[in-house]
Amino acid sequence: MNQTAKPLNLRGSGIHFSETFPSEVLENTVREGVFSKVFILTDENTRRWCLPLCSALKFPYEVIETPSGEAHKTLETCGLVYRELLNRGADRSSALIHLGGGVLTDLGGFVASTFMRGIPFINIPTTLLSMVDASVGGKTGVDFLGYKNMIGVFSSPLMTLVCSEFLKTLPHAELVSGFAEMLKHGLIYDASIWNGLKARSDAAVALEDIASSVGVKAAIVSQDFKEEGLRKTLNFGHTVGHAIETLHLLSEAKKTLLHGEAVAWGMVVEAYVSYRCFAGFSEAGYREVSAVVRSLYPRVVFSQEEVGTLIRMMGRDKKNRSGRLRFSLLEAIGRCTYDVEVSPQMLREAFQKVGLCG
Repeated sequence: MNQTAKPLNLRGSGIHFSETFPSEVLENTVREGVFSKVFILTDENTRRWCLPLCSALKFPYEVIETPSGEAHKTLETCGLVYRELLNRGADRSSALIHLGGGVLTDLGGFVASTFMRGIPFINIPTTLLSMVDASVGGKTGVDFLGYKNMIGVFSSPLMTLVCSEFLKTLPHAELVSGFAEMLKHGLIYDASIWNGLKARSDAAVALEDIASSVGVKAAIVSQDFKEEGLRKTLNFGHTVGHAIETLHLLSEAKKTLLHGEAVAWGMVVEAYVSYRCFAGFSEAGYREVSAVVRSLYPRVVFSQEEVGTLIRMMGRDKKNRSGRLRFSLLEAIGRCTYDVEVSPQMLREAFQKVGLCG
């Protein structure tokens, strides 16, 4: 189940990269679309810090604001946006522009794809995580009953504008969170990306780094849009990571983790499982992944009981079949396979051996 050729040319992909906000690019797209109305979806943070960067836009738009954070990535919030669109006279010729991080682009994409059976939308990611992951690839959705992205559809934006100027508005923790997805892209697909990033203790990235990371995801998605095969490799670190993120979100006693923080430790656990499952992925490879993550992300620790809860949460992962846990695992640095069955016993061993079970 190895990857095919690795095309990284983004020409014609609908993804535009720039260091400053590309007003003319967005204006031309809106003009060509001849939309009846244009709405910009923000949360309270992006309305304050990011919307002012769009002040030069020369077309009329209305702003809809949602509450920020993973806790609000719900059907209830979708209902608020649907109501605003209806109250403001939106129709099937209207367009929705998403100005925000991964929560907002995921939720906004789902709203746009289901409102009146679908209206056009444009993604303008404002966090590193959303630039290299959430806003690219056509996955939209919301959480349900505490489970990540349980309800959603595949739907592509008209365009995605990746503008590194927005990164100046972010706290350092948000940059480190997005950096985890960039590390993942190197681990699953291109060892040169991993080797170029692994020594950056401050998670500093340039626009070229972002474009390379987006290129990996775009190349994979172009070959498997609806996640029937190769695209599953993008889930490396996420089966465990999503469970860790959800447990922290639901627990009053635990600090809420950013998505990338949870995925980073998910990659360590799954790298250990990879080492135990594949002769080609060495203990040295696992220890290399572990060392990089430990240098960037505070350790998380769980009790034996909590590990059992995490494994039960993993049982709800969308990749599973007939109640059996399926993982995407590393065969080598830069090469990943998918649909690997992993036992609960192996997962318990992994949490213990990597030092996450206290």
